[in-house]
Amino acid sequence: MSAAALRWTCQPFDALTGHDVYALLQLRSEVFVVEQQCIFQDMDGLDLPGWHLLGWAEDGRLAACARLLPAGV
Repeated sequence: MSAAALRWTCQPFDALTGHDVYALLQLRSEVFVVEQQCIFQDMDGLDLPGWHLLGWAEDGRLAACARLLPAGV
């Protein structure tokens, strides 16, 4: 799947729906904890001040994400 085939959204944490947050945490757990075997506490408080770039596949699945933080955070 190419990045161009995704539907991109970018919004602050407070604008994310419960579905968005669930999909985001699920994808990050799948990538970092399972695939990369990087055991750490993901809920580090940095999601709240950040903006979240989300790439949604045509089937409604979250396929890509990035957390964008303000300078100094």
